[in-house]
Amino acid sequence: MKRHSVARTLGIALFAILLTYTGMVRSIPSSITIFQGENADSQLKKLPGIELENDQEGMSVKWLGLFRLKKVNVSVVPDQYLMACGNVAGVKMEIDGLLVISLSDVEIQGGASVNPAKDAGIRTGDRITGAQGQELHNAQDLLGLVKGSNGTTLSLDVMRLGTKLTLEVKPERAAGDGQYHIGVWIRDSAAGIGTITYYDPETLDFGALGHGISDIDTKELVPLKRGKIFEAAIISIKKGMPGSPGELSGVFMEDWGPVGTVEENMECGIYGSLEPAKRGSLEGRPCPLGSPGAVREGNAVILSDIAGAGVTSYDVQILKIIRDPVSGKKSISLQVSDEDLLAVTGGIIQGMSGSPIIQDGRLVGAVTHVFVNDPQRGYGILIERMQ
Repeated sequence: MKRHSVARTLGIALFAILLTYTGMVRSIPSSITIFQGENADSQLKKLPGIELENDQEGMSVKWLGLFRLKKVNVSVVPDQYLMACGNVAGVKMEIDGLLVISLSDVEIQGGASVNPAKDAGIRTGDRITGAQGQELHNAQDLLGLVKGSNGTTLSLDVMRLGTKLTLEVKPERAAGDGQYHIGVWIRDSAAGIGTITYYDPETLDFGALGHGISDIDTKELVPLKRGKIFEAAIISIKKGMPGSPGELSGVFMEDWGPVGTVEENMECGIYGSLEPAKRGSLEGRPCPLGSPGAVREGNAVILSDIAGAGVTSYDVQILKIIRDPVSGKKSISLQVSDEDLLAVTGGIIQGMSGSPIIQDGRLVGAVTHVFVNDPQRGYGILIERMQ
């Protein structure tokens, strides 16, 4: 009886172990794509007792060298090279329409307060694109029409969540200045400092920031009409402290002409084309892309020009990689370990968004966010999500 009991116990234990490892191996993909020169092992999860063997069909996943648990098909593609940058740049964007950032009451004669825009159905986040059948190019266009209306109702073309509306608004004369108003605060442009991540040496298409530009008031992506990037000179650096993010302050070198045009403002970055004559102003270095899944925890560097002395490599540690689609702009968790960078900035600061992340000589991502309570730590985006 004892022998049967021991055998049964061992059998149950072995079966449980096999089930456990089989379940764990399910996390290994059935197929992967790597660039020439990359090791497929870097993308396959290593588990105790797991061995990987090359065969004609790809790689075999074995347990204890005996049981073949899974076959992984490996596709090898030619290296794709981009120019990794790290240059700080000034970004200027014209909004597609006039963005309504808030509504404000108008005090009229007799002390009453009204809001013509609200009464007409205008909401924060709307874009006013036209008035009286005319296209509006900037805030002054709308201001001139309202002031010259003499209280006559105006027909406004409004975009809301992709839907075009026509709303009627009647300007009211304010008691304070005697001018006509409709009770809106609007914005027609946006500007800021960021970092160029890469450009394609063949097409001169570039990607920057690692996240889109959002309006400071509505928190929504700025609807882009057109935009430009310029070289920028850093004039001051506010060091990051726990609870107080640092930032770069700079001036746009507009007299030198734009470095390129911004054509898209998207969730994972801003994108456009470089001016061919300005290509030499970027300190790009040819860098092969890291294939999807090849990023690992451990040593890496970021490229940045925060000191104004040219693009410099700074040591960081990749702490965690989050591969689910929801993580997006925060798919890499990292920590600055470079003493020189910590001495100047305290870690990651505003304006460094877009700084390329290089690991094992390959471009694998870009810096996107800082931890407010710990400026030495931050997030990055995987390069595959920026393209």
